Amino acid sequence: MLKVPVAVFFFPEPPDVPDIAKTFRTLPDVEFEQIPSRMQLLVRKAKALQLNLLEFTGGRSLSNRLVTRDLSLEVTADLAQSAEKVRDYLGISLDIQQAWPDDETALKEWRRALLSVGVYVFKDAFRNKEFSGFCLFDEVVPIIYVNNSSAKTRQIFTLIHELAHLLYRTSGIDTIHDEYVAHLQNDARAVEVFCNQFAAEFLSPRLCLLQS
Repeated sequence: MLKVPVAVFFFPEPPDVPDIAKTFRTLPDVEFEQIPSRMQLLVRKAKALQLNLLEFTGGRSLSNRLVTRDLSLEVTADLAQSAEKVRDYLGISLDIQQAWPDDETALKEWRRALLSVGVYVFKDAFRNKEFSGFCLFDEVVPIIYVNNSSAKTRQIFTLIHELAHLLYRTSGIDTIHDEYVAHLQNDARAVEVFCNQFAAEFLSPRLCLLQS
């Protein structure tokens, strides 16, 4: 089998799909060598969807607002302020979040909120519990891919972790175990640590926890 998404065969010319190692620049080489074929297929599928969306939209975002255009994150920024800035942009207050009745509702609402600001979210069975999701940065059609076999709470964390990557203008990948972070160099390590901390602060603000 070619393991190429069907959509690719309808492109006017072969797409220029980047090497996975170049797509996920924060992942060390040793991890690339261990990425299973299923994950490689999903990455190619996601890139094909991204190219297809760019062609379909004529290279424009279909959303009136585009979070990756209007906001950005820096690893040296204050976590609480950064999380609040993004939350305000999404229009989801902590009160609204806490009013959602269950994790399934929360996942749907976060996905809807991201789509409303130009981030396309896709779900698929990764068939590998070690990988929670990944994102592909693009100026117009940023994409987040989530492992729908993971627990709903993990999927929500992955959405926000990958959103942080997109706001830092990078593609990224979220794994269950973060041992590889220790192998990263300087900026790459700082980005991964920041994305994890950002997601935690965004979903469970420390100030609110201290006041509870």
